[in-house]
Amino acid sequence: MTHIPAKVLNVHKLYNEYLVTVQVGRENYPGKFDGLQFGENKPRFGWYRYGRLDLIFFHDPYLDAGQEFPLWTNG
Repeated sequence: MTHIPAKVLNVHKLYNEYLVTVQVGRENYPGKFDGLQFGENKPRFGWYRYGRLDLIFFHDPYLDAGQEFPLWTNG
């Protein structure tokens, strides 16, 4: 697995879900969400576009803006 630098931009609580926006630091990432690997704190679902990840968690991910986000790819 290859580490991808990523940083949490913001975390919003929406009712019983959390929306986490992450800036992906690797510009040559091909942009396929299915190829990403997350640490122990896995999102329920999400999408990747324009160098950003938007992730939905059904539990508090205990993340803060500015924090490094654990992200890898198989490639």
